[in-house]
Amino acid sequence: MYYRCHTTPCPTTTVREDALDKRMLHTFSLVRLSDREKQALTVEADNYCATTKQTTESKRQALLLKQREIQVTLDRLTDALINGLIGKEAFNERRERLLRDQRNVEDRLNTLEEDGSKIRERVRKFVERSDSAYIQYLHGDSRVRRDLVRTITSNRIVEGKTLDFALDLPFSIIAQHRKARSSDPRGNRTPVTRMKTWCPNH
Repeated sequence: MYYRCHTTPCPTTTVREDALDKRMLHTFSLVRLSDREKQALTVEADNYCATTKQTTESKRQALLLKQREIQVTLDRLTDALINGLIGKEAFNERRERLLRDQRNVEDRLNTLEEDGSKIRERVRKFVERSDSAYIQYLHGDSRVRRDLVRTITSNRIVEGKTLDFALDLPFSIIAQHRKARSSDPRGNRTPVTRMKTWCPNH
């Protein structure tokens, strides 16, 4: 079977299905994690979550303090208006500014609710996806294969009969580690260290 682009002006020639499958299977074999790597990645995620929990709690307490200070200032501002120490226009301006600050603090508190459990869930889904991609592509139907290619790769280009594409993060980190390991004198390392920057933010 052959694949080709069906856009009229596209100069791409046909690409053999077996060549495409061979390339994709090789790529997906690069992102499979060993048991040691899975364990190391899980431990790293747990450590990150523990550190994040401490930092998040410190930030939360600071924001709660700020929230109380704003409320105290609002109460004093209301007292000043009642006692005739401030005009209505000045009161409204200051009150609106304080209310904006209050909403900002509340938004930041809500953001802090994204705790370590979401980090662990991202790592779990990644481990599951990287572990199953090869087998799913090997035995899956066309729909499953298309979904794998769509969710794990990007920048897919065919020039003549040559297929080229890039792996999305964090799969690209794993593949790069595999390719570099043979020339790395510390080749027994896992790619977990390289993935630290992805884990909190992907």
